Amino acid sequence: MADKVADLNGLKRFKKKVQECSSHQNRVEVVLRRLCEAGMAYAKDLYGDNSISVTYSIDGNGNGSIIASGEQIAYLEYGTGERGRGSYEGNLPTQDISFYSTRLGQDITVDGWTYSYAHEFDASFPKWNGITAKAQMWTTARWLRDNAAKIIREVAKE
Repeated sequence: MADKVADLNGLKRFKKKVQECSSHQNRVEVVLRRLCEAGMAYAKDLYGDNSISVTYSIDGNGNGSIIASGEQIAYLEYGTGERGRGSYEGNLPTQDISFYSTRLGQDITVDGWTYSYAHEFDASFPKWNGITAKAQMWTTARWLRDNAAKIIREVAKE
């Protein structure tokens, strides 16, 4: 019976390709983590001492998110009342928002972000002065877009 000789060249090429893909995947993960870390640090600086927590999350599909949490987060981001109206540069939430209104003494639902909801529900309530939008997360997203290439180049040099 003749000896069989296995040609390992194809297997070696396959192994090399797998290693290249693994190395590439690791580099993508490092870039994504670095972008999230930079965005998180930038957002934390913008919030300062507003009792807002900023973290990041990376899902299994390679998507990163920077997350700001706190009781006043929406008010800080979008602004409130007449001062806030028109001060946010991004897109306002459009989904229904339900909450308990201490001003009206009842649960209410508004259609998207509303700047002076009590007056809109009952005209006898004066319009609320409120605060202008601080837009920390919108500003963070813009900063990341402007600085992503620089952050990626830094990772590539490592």
